[in-house]
Amino acid sequence: MIKYRLSLADNVCLALIVNGAEHGWAVVQQLQPATPLGRIWSLSRALTYRSIEHLVDLKYVRRHGSVAGKGADRRVIHATRLGRGIALQWLEAP
Repeated sequence: MIKYRLSLADNVCLALIVNGAEHGWAVVQQLQPATPLGRIWSLSRALTYRSIEHLVDLKYVRRHGSVAGKGADRRVIHATRLGRGIALQWLEAP
C-alpha cells in the first residue's frame, strides 16, 4: 500500500535504485539527455538528488558506506524493502 504519493521524478529515481543504481551519481548519469532513458525523460542533477533525499526521508532508500569517485566520495544507497514494494507497484501500474 502506498503511504505517500510520489512525484514522477521520485518514482523514476526509486525504480533506478531498485534496478541497481548504487549511488546518486549513477542515477544522475542514467537520466542525462544523451542516454537511452534520458532521451525519453531526463532530470537535472539537482532535482535527482532532491528526489533521492525525499526517498531517504520517506525511508524508501537507505544510505550506507561510500565508494571513491573521481571527485567526492559517493554515498552508497539501496532501496529498503518498503521502497522495493513501492517501486514494483509503480512499475506494474498502467
